[in-house]
Amino acid sequence: MKFTSEIRYIDIKNIKKLDDKMKSNDGEKSIKNIISLMKLSHLKELTKIFEIHVGGKRKEDFVEIISFYIKNNISVIIGDFITYEEYDFIKEICDNNYTISLNRNYNIKEDVKKSLEYLGIIYSYYDFNEKKISMPFEIRETIKSKISKIEVIEHSKENQELIELFRALLDIYGVIPQDVLLDYIVQDFRMEYEVHEAIKTLWRYNNRYNLYYSDYKLNYCNINIIDIKSLNEKLSTKSDINYKYYDKSQIKNRSNRNLHYIEKEIYVVLKRHFKSSEVTLKHLDYIRTMIKNDISSRDISKYIMNETKRMGEQGRIIIEGLVDMARIYYPLWTLKGHSLNDLKSSCKLMQVKDLRKYKKVKINL
Repeated sequence: MKFTSEIRYIDIKNIKKLDDKMKSNDGEKSIKNIISLMKLSHLKELTKIFEIHVGGKRKEDFVEIISFYIKNNISVIIGDFITYEEYDFIKEICDNNYTISLNRNYNIKEDVKKSLEYLGIIYSYYDFNEKKISMPFEIRETIKSKISKIEVIEHSKENQELIELFRALLDIYGVIPQDVLLDYIVQDFRMEYEVHEAIKTLWRYNNRYNLYYSDYKLNYCNINIIDIKSLNEKLSTKSDINYKYYDKSQIKNRSNRNLHYIEKEIYVVLKRHFKSSEVTLKHLDYIRTMIKNDISSRDISKYIMNETKRMGEQGRIIIEGLVDMARIYYPLWTLKGHSLNDLKSSCKLMQVKDLRKYKKVKINL
């Protein structure tokens, strides 16, 4: 009864002070506070990524061990795990007294923010109507000191280059055998990685960004593959086609390219029906994906007609014709990175450029 009567006499000003104190504490969370809010399934993933063992099975056991690990190994995490985009984001937080407002920072990449939240080294919270990002108070000074090291900056750039190369190769090939990937990393790009270190970096990255999945043959498969069984069947019939090699400049040009003139025409037709530029670009990107998956032009045009709800048969035929033209120039996943334009005609002997050797290859389409 005594407790109840005391509560009755707390006035409005005291309640507001208490509320303000609770809100301000959101900007001073500990690692343990943050980790305890994660799901147990997420915590189990973190033990694999950090390569640590938890003896118990309760969530509290995982929270205790992971919090201890992050607090005592934050230098290793910052030094080995992050890409340059993530480094840049962490530096921005440190440069702004360890807290930034999302309302005032419109250039922040959502996937980068989520990746660092996934690792437990930053967190989001609301300060009244303002969404902010901060980092656990125990590791702030260590992080700030670590990111000033030149070796951390250089390694984050190497990680970024590796990831961007991998993204580009997934986009070109759809399915990358591990030996093709390692050829690019070790021989052609001369990256300063041990092979196992490069594979581990990609694995750590994928747990945060969900870019690929791997199969029992040690292939790395693009997450956007529509039908992996069908794609594998088509790849198996192309055993006498070598993977087409792309040098550094070609990969960079592909990554930074503007819309192809045919894509611009498809965009114009789609925009008439979807009106929104954002929605139009989203469907154009899916058309690219369907072409690379070797979906027929007719099926693609039917899909677009169904999506618009307003496109007639004439519009469908126009889309089908444009998709036919685009298909000629796209590197197709079922042709190991070659386009139909590369191959020209079926069963033709042609030279496939390869930095390591030149071969005459019989093409069976």
